[in-house]
Amino acid sequence: MSAFYEEGLTEIHTADYGDVGLSGAAMVLKTLHAANVTSGLIVELGCGPGLSARQLVDAGFDVVACDASASMVNRAQALVPEVEIIHCDLEQFVWPAEAVAVVAFGEVLSYASSAQAFDQRLQQLLDRTRQVLCAGGLFVFDLVLAGRTGPTLKRHLHHDRAAYELSVDAVEDPTHRTLDRWIYGATKTEPVMVIDEQHRQITSEANDITDLLHQCGFSADVFGDYRKTQVTTPGWGVFLSVKLPQ
Repeated sequence: MSAFYEEGLTEIHTADYGDVGLSGAAMVLKTLHAANVTSGLIVELGCGPGLSARQLVDAGFDVVACDASASMVNRAQALVPEVEIIHCDLEQFVWPAEAVAVVAFGEVLSYASSAQAFDQRLQQLLDRTRQVLCAGGLFVFDLVLAGRTGPTLKRHLHHDRAAYELSVDAVEDPTHRTLDRWIYGATKTEPVMVIDEQHRQITSEANDITDLLHQCGFSADVFGDYRKTQVTTPGWGVFLSVKLPQ
């Protein structure tokens, strides 16, 4: 497997890009509490450095989690030692018997080698999630949507911060539904860590995802962010789904 959130990028993500997971966990807790659910097991797919898992545990829930990055798993295990965190791809994750919610924050599900692989895995994931969720259980996640890079289909970002310098070159291919990102730079504090990673994500159409959720036995609402803003965020969508009775 090519470099994927190795130590340098993990450090930057933990310091400056954990807000998506935290706001996602806040939405999940608010929704569960509104349904009078105050305890139970939550499955977190792609837990990152454990910030959202920490928030869920502190609110009284049990969590089991996984992540494909060994560096992220190490961070998460240090932050939430009471949580079982497994280093594996989504396909290798061993699911629990039952959960009140399944969550995937930070475009976790969008990572795939091809549109075909993404579509197949998402279908399997929805089937497995429905089996695991209790009646009325939540499935909350966000995805990269088509149009992320705008009309030029390219985007360059550069961040020069006190602790690091980081550039991201992104290219979107609508035909193959791919979003390729080249991420490079370095941390500025000792020990200096050079960052050189290439990530591929698959874009989706929001309507296709909501249709698939309905077909798999879920309700489906899509928002522009985890605050449930109705205004669509270009290239990104939050999906809040509930397991429906058969």
